[in-house]
Parts: sequence; C-alpha cells; structure tokens
Amino acid sequence: MSERIDSAVILGVYGKGNFGDEALLEVVADDVRQVLPSCELYVFCSGPEAVRERFRFHALTRTPATDFRRKLNIVRRSRLVIVGGGTLLCDHGGGLKDVTAVVTFFFWLWLARLFGVPTVLYGQGFGPARGRFIRLGLWLVRFACTEVTVRDAASYDLLVGIAGPRTRFQLGADPVAVTDRFLPGKVRQRADPVLAARIDALRPFVVLAVRYPKLDSLDDSREQLEAVGTTAAALCKHAGVNVVLFPTHLSDEFVDDRPIMDLLEGMLLAHGVSSSRIARASWRSLDDAAYWVQSAAMVFGDRLHAMLVAALNHVPVAGVAVESKISGCLADLFQKKPLAVVLAPGDVSTVRAQRLVQDLWDRRGSDPVLYSRLLADYRMRRKANIAAIERALRLTVVTRENA
Repeated sequence: MSERIDSAVILGVYGKGNFGDEALLEVVADDVRQVLPSCELYVFCSGPEAVRERFRFHALTRTPATDFRRKLNIVRRSRLVIVGGGTLLCDHGGGLKDVTAVVTFFFWLWLARLFGVPTVLYGQGFGPARGRFIRLGLWLVRFACTEVTVRDAASYDLLVGIAGPRTRFQLGADPVAVTDRFLPGKVRQRADPVLAARIDALRPFVVLAVRYPKLDSLDDSREQLEAVGTTAAALCKHAGVNVVLFPTHLSDEFVDDRPIMDLLEGMLLAHGVSSSRIARASWRSLDDAAYWVQSAAMVFGDRLHAMLVAALNHVPVAGVAVESKISGCLADLFQKKPLAVVLAPGDVSTVRAQRLVQDLWDRRGSDPVLYSRLLADYRMRRKANIAAIERALRLTVVTRENA
C-alpha cells in the first residue's frame, strides 16, 4: 500500500459559480482543516479552473477519463475522500440521467474504499427518490461510505428507510448553516463597501432567490416563476417595500439567472409594482452574496443556501419546496415555529399562500429570543459533522498501522 500523506479529496459540483455550492466547498475545506490543519486539499469538481482561481485549491475535473492515473494516485495516497454537502442522490429527470448521477457519485468513493481510504458523506441531503436508480444509489451508501452525516431529518429517514439503520449514519447539519464563516458580523466586515452603500439605499427590501431551470427551457419553469412573481407583487404592495432579484450565480461570469430575472421583473410590473421598486442584485464574492440576503427584510424563493444564510441574521424566509431539501432543512431549523413559511410549488399563487407570506412579513422580528434559540440548537449539530471526519481519520491511522 502507498504511504498516506496529509491530503484529502473533496468531491462535488463546485466551480460553476453557484452560491450554495461555492459556499459549501469553502466551509467543508475549513472543516477538514480544523481536524487536519496541515492538510493538502484536492478538489474533484465540475469547474476546476474556477476553483483554482477562486479558492487556490488543487482542482481537477470529476470526470474519470481525464487525468485518471493522476487522480487515482491522489485518491490512493489521501487520508480521506469526502463528498461535501449538497443533494446529489435525488431524481434527475429520467432513467439515463439518474444512472449517470449514481455512477458519477460512487466512482471515486468505490476506488477510495478499494485502497482502504475512508470515505465521508458530509452534511448530505437526499431525495426526492422516486426513480429506481436513485433508490439503488441510496441503498449502496451502506457499502460505499465509512461515515455519513445527513443535514435534515427527512433525508435521514429516507436514507435509513432504504439503506437500513447504520451506526455510521448520523443526523448532522448543513455545513454552511452551522459554520461561523457566514455569521452576519463576519460577512459585513468582508463585504464590498460600495455594495454595502447600495444595499443601504434599497432598504427595506424583499429578496427573490429563485433557481435557474434545470429542465430544457425556461418555459418548463414559467408557471412556477409566474406564481412566485404574483405572490411577491402582492407582498410588495402589502408592505410597500422594494424587491431585489437575487442571482443564483456569480453575476459577472454566469448568465443562467438573467432570463429568470427578466421574467420575474415582467411579472412584478404586470401586477402593478413600480419599476423604481425593483432592483437586481450583483455579487462577485461569497461575502457580497451573503450580505445581500442578510440585509433583506425577507427572503422568498427556492434557493436553500440563500435562505439558510439569511436566517443567521434572523431574516424570515418563505421557501417554495421545489425539492425536498427546502422543506426538510427549514423544518429542522425552525421546528414548526411560526418564523418561516414553506409552500408547495402548486400553492404559491393562491390567495392563501399570499396571506401566509404577508403574515410572515407582519410577524418579522416578533420573537428574537426564540429565533436565537432555534439557531443555537441547529448549530450544535455541527459537532456530528466534525466527529464523522475525526472517526474517519482515526480509521486511516488504524489502516496505515495494519498495512
């Protein structure tokens, strides 16, 4: 067996400019280095050039065929392979896509296990899992992973229901929501001063944080986007506030969000919201992105990490549960207390949904003590995440001694 070195491999879909994924990479890297301070990090990801430029990590594509021998040697000599956050084992829209997701998810994990390298799924979400190949993937977790921490109870129940109970399956937390990295005071210190002045001029405002479509065209998401725009317009008229359209991706490098912003802005205008009340956010750093959502009076949409980072500053959130992670994480964080609203996609445009969002606006800031307690309770679950890394690294030492 090759001698281990103090290095770890982080697997994920990083490098595409998505706020949640980029934040996860930074936080997971920090967590690994908390346990292994001198650790050399290698990232197998979707956009290695961007990761090298933004984070200064060693980064290579996740695709097995490219630089396979080099990546195999990196995995073989590492002390840990970790899948850092996110929801990768979920329905991807059909059999072939689901098969591809399962194969790419497990490829490097299986190779790591073959060479005795511990593997950790870290703060993972799972589901929905209606497709048989995704359910097969969840069953395979029991064999492919040394340690697993799950970020919400619904995902944990789904995993255990398919893979069976395992002592190495632990209920943890979303890594971004429990790190000190995105606490409001730290974000404010690092945000661009020019941006801070622009944000102050717009207050109070509601942030619309809506995903770009994963389907083939914008038309596939139009109905949901129109529903979000309708409810946001009703809220704007109810509260007399500005509306900020928040891009999922780095503003200057990715254009995925712009058609959605155009559609949302058109919906707001059609429902009588003045153009002077509508603004588009822009960000070039994670701190700038976090400062936008933490400065809002409310965040409304379906971008999980925009809502979680906002919640760290007691910003109320109204989530559209287009994926199970929205309802799962918000249910865990807020414990059914009236500090957040979760809406089914088909309900967003109803009068009842509009009233729920408006009621949430009217209640904002009404119970800061409860808000603080809920956040403190959820953040305590970071211990389970860190403990999984520590157990995996102890296993590395045992493997090395027995080699």
